[in-house]
Amino acid sequence: MWGFSVWRRCIHCSLSVMKKLKGKTAAEQRWVLRQLKDPYVKASHAQNFRCRSAFKLLEIDDKFRLLQPGYSVVDCGAAPGAWSQVAVQRVNSAGTSRHGRFKSHGFKTQYNV
Repeated sequence: MWGFSVWRRCIHCSLSVMKKLKGKTAAEQRWVLRQLKDPYVKASHAQNFRCRSAFKLLEIDDKFRLLQPGYSVVDCGAAPGAWSQVAVQRVNSAGTSRHGRFKSHGFKTQYNV
């Protein structure tokens, strides 16, 4: 009984993969298979990031501490937007530090007094 259920599950998985691969070129098939096996793609879906590149920015920020609460971030070319998602989380889009104060970083604008 248990063996039948595992076999049935394998058949279902392979059928869904076959549907995704149907009508695609060899290069597209390799890309789809690579995406299905990629742990970062799975983690990005689990953590609701738009794509796997979010983990690149998380790793860079963990190493160099680029994104601090209250910083302004401009994302040029924000498609699909995973870096923007990370920046909003790390910078705290409300513009406040953990202590509830706005943190000035020495940038001179017409609004700084």
